[in-house]
Amino acid sequence: MKKLMAVLCVFLLAGCTKEYKKSDIEDYVKKNLDLKGFRVSSSYEAIEDEEGYKDRLWTVTEADGTVFYVLDDYGWGMESVSNWLHDDRNAVRLVQLYEQTDHERIELEAGREELHYAQLTGTFRSRSELRALFEELQALDAYNTAGAALLYEFRFDHPYRSIGDYELDDGDARGTLQPGESEDPGAAEMKLLHQCIDMRYEEQLKEFSEEEIRRCVQYSDHRLGIVQEDGTIVYYDDLVANEYHYGVSFGTMYELLVRNGYPVEGTKDDFAFTARDGSVYEYSNDFQENDAYYFIKDGEHVPMEYYFYNHLRVKEVEELTGIPVIEYWMAQKVE
Repeated sequence: MKKLMAVLCVFLLAGCTKEYKKSDIEDYVKKNLDLKGFRVSSSYEAIEDEEGYKDRLWTVTEADGTVFYVLDDYGWGMESVSNWLHDDRNAVRLVQLYEQTDHERIELEAGREELHYAQLTGTFRSRSELRALFEELQALDAYNTAGAALLYEFRFDHPYRSIGDYELDDGDARGTLQPGESEDPGAAEMKLLHQCIDMRYEEQLKEFSEEEIRRCVQYSDHRLGIVQEDGTIVYYDDLVANEYHYGVSFGTMYELLVRNGYPVEGTKDDFAFTARDGSVYEYSNDFQENDAYYFIKDGEHVPMEYYFYNHLRVKEVEELTGIPVIEYWMAQKVE
């Protein structure tokens, strides 16, 4: 039995791997990268990865002297050890493109583990700054003679983006601009708008028209409505919950209280009200202790359910106030 198990283990470790030779790497480069006039190193470099597997790194040199790598990557597959080929040519060419061009807003994040990695990054605080990033991205592609795909991540720098190791990045824009194509910022602007409506970022909302706000809300599964006595739902045309199901932001909750005539003191940034059970609640995004959000109940600091929560589930809003608020997707499930 022990001999049988030993044979089985050897089979599992070797049964799904392929021994790639130099000619296989050459075929990979030709077929997957459509390159000619390159040369592959005569041997590979053995590298032990984080999981203890022995990977194999091949060096490829293009006709213009550019060097990139093809990694014969070993790892656990569905039932046994397998290996796959990956390359870092795009990352190498993206770094070259960035270093050979001028930039006003876009930055480069790059490095190397076994393979090189690279992406273009930028931060924005408004719709106009987001558009400027997309314009610079498009201009960069005009110099993209090597045909690199431009991976990008533009980050919305808003007041409550980070707490602890968590980032509220709903409004970020991520994607890949393929060489010679154009990238329409419209979808990214709507994603930004959704987060601004959710968080009630009034300054950023000024850059959008009422029609754009209505359209964004109309097509959101998280638009908010009030259930009427007869069971029908009246939806707001300018209020949404968080698009990742975290619920209603503190600022939006304030709007719900005011619009439904519920007694409330303060502003959307710091407000207090008496709940149906007689307890006094106070909410603010600025209520943070030890990298965690809290609220105040009858003078006591109470941690939110999770440290990064600055939203309330709609059922919590109804339990506290009696306001029968609902998200659109919830109404569809009931139907």
